[in-house]
Amino acid sequence: MTKNRSFQGLIFIVILGVGAALSYAMYRVSANFASIWIVACAFVLAFVASSAIQVADQWSKAVVLRLGKFHALEGPDYF
Repeated sequence: MTKNRSFQGLIFIVILGVGAALSYAMYRVSANFASIWIVACAFVLAFVASSAIQVADQWSKAVVLRLGKFHALEGPDYF
């Protein structure tokens, strides 16, 4: 089974693009430590946000836990 990671890639590129645009708007194309710091923070934030996203397949079932106890087995309904 292959995993489709296009949504995670899109989130990564958007956050990194916003960080690069912010760095460019504040410091233009200079190689300041501050502009490199902004891009590095945007990269770390983009990596963390994109790796936290998990998209469930439409045909998968999921176990729902409430306070660590089994509550239900949920999935897509076809009725």
